[in-house]
Amino acid sequence: MHFSDRRLLLVLILGLLIPRIFVLLDPQILPDLDEAALGIHVQKWIQGTHVSFFFPGQTHSFVFPEMLLLAPLLAIFPGSFVVLKIVPLLFFLGAMVLLFFAIPEHQRKQSVFLLLLVSLLPTSIIWSMKLRGGYVPALFFCCLILWIRNRSRPSALNDFFVGWAMAWMFMSHTLMAVFFVFPIAYSYVVKEFRRTEIFPGMIGLVVGFVFQFVGKKPENLFPPDTARLAEGFSLFRLPSDLATFIDGKWIFWSYGEVGWQTICYGILALFVIWSLFRREGIHRLFISTMGFAMLSFYGMFQPFPLRYFVPFLFALFIFTATVPLPAFSLRWILSILGLNFILFFLTPFHHTHLEFSGNSKAAIDAILIENKGMTSVFVEDESLAYLLHFRAREQQHFRAKPAYHRFQRDWYDGELALQQNLPVGLVTQEKHSGLNPSAIIDQWYIYNFVSRDVLLQSGFELKEVQ
Repeated sequence: MHFSDRRLLLVLILGLLIPRIFVLLDPQILPDLDEAALGIHVQKWIQGTHVSFFFPGQTHSFVFPEMLLLAPLLAIFPGSFVVLKIVPLLFFLGAMVLLFFAIPEHQRKQSVFLLLLVSLLPTSIIWSMKLRGGYVPALFFCCLILWIRNRSRPSALNDFFVGWAMAWMFMSHTLMAVFFVFPIAYSYVVKEFRRTEIFPGMIGLVVGFVFQFVGKKPENLFPPDTARLAEGFSLFRLPSDLATFIDGKWIFWSYGEVGWQTICYGILALFVIWSLFRREGIHRLFISTMGFAMLSFYGMFQPFPLRYFVPFLFALFIFTATVPLPAFSLRWILSILGLNFILFFLTPFHHTHLEFSGNSKAAIDAILIENKGMTSVFVEDESLAYLLHFRAREQQHFRAKPAYHRFQRDWYDGELALQQNLPVGLVTQEKHSGLNPSAIIDQWYIYNFVSRDVLLQSGFELKEVQ
């Protein structure tokens, strides 16, 4: 690697890390419900519980690669919210380094420039640190495939690892893999395909998919997503949904107000797409087909889950490193990147209020202290329940209002605690007459030693456990 390449790689890593470190240091940033659920899943694994290699409550979303990194870190820092953000960030940085080495030398300056532009979109920053069942690992395995094919010497072992990575990419997140097929297929078109790749690649594919059948399956399946097929095909809401997606102020089905920065970020995104189409080549066909696939997919659902745009965004990362790009002057590069970094520091990333009602790490820790000594705690807010459960490091069990739970055994423990007259707590936004809360933390009333009748009044579904 030449000295100029080392400098470019350093620029790429620093450009990726600096904004994400600032977000990590923000005290208002919390993991979401699904991230906390995966953290609980791994903490159970650390303590010797036989768990599935898939996302809790699902038979898809292969999370074993994330578990391998999470386990040692959570063993050292149990209950750490930061660890839940660092693990996907490590996968993302690894993917970008692999992508850097997959780029032809003569094109690296332009590709690093566009990679940094895409990486500074608010949604890119948030989802590059999102521990959400295989999204970022799927990107990592795709970049690994491209690096092996584009830069490594042809060998049966390399072809085997291409097949293995292909299997784990699809198992990690099928929807991501479907969109990653486009840049991978493009790499097979521009670089001669060898027949000798087929046999070792198929062996690697089979060995990789063996993990689909290894490990314990979940005891209970989580209810399917609330996204439903639309009655008719429509792109009417596409502009507003794209604006919300780019702005990053959304969690699950909770959307925030789009800020003025979205217009600037939208212009930057259009600049990236324009750069990908500026040079002639067959890559135009692949990117256009991928775009039409995304539009078709969008029109099928109403409402459309915004996280389904993430595969398209990550596929753009890959195309910026694999297609021929126009030459940019150093003045252009420094000017646009400088404006983008200024825009980043003017962008609020406080989106947690959309899902967690303004909870903070300090409030979560204070609630844990107040509920200390309770065998099980019933929590009105589902997201807060999972965050408390993860933070408690398996020393207490927290049950949310819905009658389903990703960890059914813990759900039963709450019922058993009631039946056996063990101490049970309640965290709610409702003030109960005749009961004195042990504490009021933010908007939450903390009650200890509550009865079944109080829980029923609060709307919890309770069942007798045999």
